[in-house]
Amino acid sequence: LKEEKLMDGVSNFSLSQDLQNMIVSTSDPEEGEESYYALVAGQKPAFDSEDGPEEVDPDRPGPESGLLDLDGRIGLEVVPAEEWAQIFEDLRRYVSESLFDEACGGMDWEGTCKRYEEVLPRLRSRSELTDLCLELLAELGLSHVNFGGPEEEEEEEECS
Repeated sequence: LKEEKLMDGVSNFSLSQDLQNMIVSTSDPEEGEESYYALVAGQKPAFDSEDGPEEVDPDRPGPESGLLDLDGRIGLEVVPAEEWAQIFEDLRRYVSESLFDEACGGMDWEGTCKRYEEVLPRLRSRSELTDLCLELLAELGLSHVNFGGPEEEEEEEECS
């Protein structure tokens, strides 16, 4: 094995299972931005290689440079009501599967969750979801169970 520097500014990398390709993450401390490259494992990128074409622009996404355009190709749309329903379901399942008292202190956990679940469509903010979940957990009557949400400055606009 030999050690060879392939790129400058590498902050992380990951090899494919077949060891043929790699994803390389580089960071620019001045701009505070990360860039991701899909490259052939063990080879310098075309824009850094002495053998590669000189016209390859390392800042232009595409197969020549290997630069991935994550902002332009990947979009994420979060629907608050759907996200909140998922959070509620995850909480319900977590307590159901993880609570040390399988009988939930004699309470009908699933029935109680159904009652609270009926309120979900009326929620208008993440903080209302947090309150609802805290009230649900309070029904357990346990002091060591808690639930948190985003800080006030992290919370997005309310759902209308």
